Amino acid sequence: MPLTNLTDDTLFNGRIICRQHRDGYRFSLDAVLLAHFCQPASRDKVLDLGCGCGVIGLVLCYRHSEVQVTGLELQPALADLSQRNIQPTAFKIVLQLSMETCAQ
Repeated sequence: MPLTNLTDDTLFNGRIICRQHRDGYRFSLDAVLLAHFCQPASRDKVLDLGCGCGVIGLVLCYRHSEVQVTGLELQPALADLSQRNIQPTAFKIVLQLSMETCAQ
């Protein structure tokens, strides 16, 4: 996907940069609130089903640095976008990319 079809949106005064598609579904306050109200204990593992661009995992890991998030996304374009969003971070996020991975 060309980078011109993406926007760089920031959270927490620029501490998190989350790319998302310019058109179509975009994360909103709902995703940020969901991540905010989740209160995992230290070293918990969280599964984000249908993680999209990965914003919930990014927020969770930012707020709870000892948590490990596994994101599952079946749409290849969104899985690629989520991977792009987590690569430049030091967060403990694992991304499952395909339906074959789910079936196993």
